[in-house]
Amino acid sequence: MNEDDRDFMILGRAASMFAEIDGRRCVNVDADSLNFCICRRIHSLHVNGGVIEGACEWITPPEDRAEELTVGLAIGCDCLDVGDVWWHDTYFNWYFVFDEGFVTRTLAGDTSWITVFLRDATGYRSRSR
Repeated sequence: MNEDDRDFMILGRAASMFAEIDGRRCVNVDADSLNFCICRRIHSLHVNGGVIEGACEWITPPEDRAEELTVGLAIGCDCLDVGDVWWHDTYFNWYFVFDEGFVTRTLAGDTSWITVFLRDATGYRSRSR
């Protein structure tokens, strides 16, 4: 598969999730530091050229987030991988996790799922390439 076909496929997989995740909460997980941030609502999702764009309303205050985690969301298809319940921004090595169970656990203070999730997601990525 050439790179253009891969990009088209990845964008299509991400876009197919828009209706399900638009307006919902998610957790952003930094796979390097294991830090996390909670988004109250991800919305206005669309594809613009080769980029997924949208907005996040963060629960986590700006001083506790990476400066790149702003209200605006933009992930280029060349830096994107897509799983069943997550997007992986490979540029920053961040996961946007849309599984409601994980979000609820995180809000309750339980982040024990993160290391298991990252192990499983990493295995999925290596199989999907």
